[in-house]
Amino acid sequence: MSDVGGIQEMREQVSGRLGALARRVRWMMAAEGLLRWIVLVVIVAALSLWLDWWLHLGTAVRIVLALAAVAALIFQGWRLVVAPALHRIEPIDLAAALDRVAKQRAGPAARTVAPAVASVLQLSESRDPADTGSRALIATAVRQSWRRLEDIDLAQRIDRRRGGLCLGGAVLIAAIPLLGALTQPGTARLWFERWLLGSARAWPQQTYLYVDGFENDRLVVPRGESIMLRVAALDGSVVPNTVTIRHRSRDGDHPEATAMKRFGPNDFRHEFTYIQAPVTFHVRGGDDRIGPFRIEPVDRPRIERLELSSRHPTDDAPAIRLVDSGVDLSFLPRTDLTLTVTADQPVSSVQLATSLEPSPPLRRVDDRRHVLQWTHDAATQLTFTLVGGKSGFASRPTSVAIGLTRDRPPRVTMRVRGVREHITRRAEIPLTVSAHDDYGVRDMQLMIRTERAAVPSTGTDDERAEPAAAPATTERRVALGGPWDPVQPGGEIDHVLDVATLKLPVASLLQVTGIARDACFQGAQTGRSQTRAFRIIDEQELFREILLRIQLDRAKLRDVETKASALRDALFTVTPAAARALPAKQRLMQRALLRIARSIDASAAEMRWNRLGSAQTHELLQTGVIDPLQALHDGLMPRQLDQLTHLATQFDTAEVDRAVETQEQVLVTIAEVLKRMNQWDSFVDVLNQLNEVIDLQSNVRDRSERLKNRLIDDIFDE
Repeated sequence: MSDVGGIQEMREQVSGRLGALARRVRWMMAAEGLLRWIVLVVIVAALSLWLDWWLHLGTAVRIVLALAAVAALIFQGWRLVVAPALHRIEPIDLAAALDRVAKQRAGPAARTVAPAVASVLQLSESRDPADTGSRALIATAVRQSWRRLEDIDLAQRIDRRRGGLCLGGAVLIAAIPLLGALTQPGTARLWFERWLLGSARAWPQQTYLYVDGFENDRLVVPRGESIMLRVAALDGSVVPNTVTIRHRSRDGDHPEATAMKRFGPNDFRHEFTYIQAPVTFHVRGGDDRIGPFRIEPVDRPRIERLELSSRHPTDDAPAIRLVDSGVDLSFLPRTDLTLTVTADQPVSSVQLATSLEPSPPLRRVDDRRHVLQWTHDAATQLTFTLVGGKSGFASRPTSVAIGLTRDRPPRVTMRVRGVREHITRRAEIPLTVSAHDDYGVRDMQLMIRTERAAVPSTGTDDERAEPAAAPATTERRVALGGPWDPVQPGGEIDHVLDVATLKLPVASLLQVTGIARDACFQGAQTGRSQTRAFRIIDEQELFREILLRIQLDRAKLRDVETKASALRDALFTVTPAAARALPAKQRLMQRALLRIARSIDASAAEMRWNRLGSAQTHELLQTGVIDPLQALHDGLMPRQLDQLTHLATQFDTAEVDRAVETQEQVLVTIAEVLKRMNQWDSFVDVLNQLNEVIDLQSNVRDRSERLKNRLIDDIFDE
């Protein structure tokens, strides 16, 4: 039992020595961890001071960073200080660590203590002789190990000064920020307030920049437009030499740095053109850095739909049309108009500029629609400007021009055919009256105005002359069509005015005007055509005028015959070069022939409408002159032109012979027409002489009859 008791005492002695050494080791580890932790605290404090001064961190960012730093420091304090101080070191582990330290110092010759410690502590715990040998052997081994440990000073194997040095270093390092706080109390106080109290007080600096126009670091601008940023230094601060703006158009884009343009001593500007997406930017100048600022583009309000409803008192239902559809925006007076303005987004108000007096009120239907109602009496210009509900931006002005349509009188034209300004008392005047109106024609009339010439009284030479009848002016209207219900859009009406029914003497004046009336809402309007005036002349005088025109046409036809004969002669000796000029000459003759035929036809029509000449006279002129000339123009002349054109392009003697033959036929036809015109002229002369004889006989008979009647009256008077 004495051996067991001695072994136990040795075991307790060794354990006590190692336990005291372990406590010292834990204290040294805690001191070393405290030094590291204080260094980390100083680094974090210095880094926070530098970052905050350089970046001017916001309150939220500082709070987040401070919480993260405190959490990291607490974790590191536990890991570096508390955990080593509370760590339990086993005696055998401590002995092994001491052996490693001894070998590092003395090399392989160093005496080890780990086997001896293991023998003392582990063999003394054995209770089974079968496993550990006899008790005597165990006791012997324990005593030998204990004696070895007694000869070794375990405390010398650790650095006794290390713990003190670590504590001293920790105190010195902790004194650095304290010394800085004592020398720079303002900086330390501001750091304490910003990081630990969450103050928003800024760091002192020489330059204080601001961006003009931003509210809460945010600016809303119209989308797609340019904006000029203006940056300046606050009054009393130092104006930097340069100001740089770093901006990012979209999230994820690499920021671009641009030097702002200097427009003045304290005026730096930068233009963003055509902003479509949000822009985030920072501004740096001198020792100041501000931002982030955000530019957010917002669409200006615009008119999405303009709907105009119109209703005239004569309309059965209102007509609705879109203003931007290209339709006519002109309306009659007294038209009730309703204009609905629809915006593409909610608007706070709509500004209206108009020429209407008084200006009608603009009624709000909802946050996107407004209605304007008025009675249209004059052309007007409406200009709408929308003000956005959220952005407050004004839209670009939208102008709407609404014209005034005047219900003009009907447009009337009158065409006269077959007669000229001189007519006979028995003439017929063919008229075509055309009338058109935008809103319909009610009726059409013909206004006939006559100025009768003074007519001397009939009497014998020995009778006392009576005064001539004074000229009389009369006016009457002849209905051509209507009144129509419903009204007609317009049309043409042919009418033949019989002058004989008017019983006008020679030298009278006849004026004819076409008239049309509409169904205007404000009262019927009358449209008039141009007045055509006709002078009544003696039949013989008019006949002579017509004969002179026909004789002039005959002279023109002789000139055409001369040119045709010259063309025929030229064909006998034609050359390829000369043939190229022949088609142009042929065209001139063809046109002249057509003009002559039309002129003679107009003279024949004038004779018919004025009832001059007999039916035989008209027939001779038509069949002997007009029809042959028309046939010549439509038949031989075009064929001759084709032959000459072919000859000009492809010269051929056979084609020349055919052209000569055709030209001979043309000359024969013209000669025949001239012959018949001469015969017709002679026939007309005979008829005129016969008519003069008949008129003379009629006058003699009338005078004889009047003389006879006078003698009879004188006999009965006696």
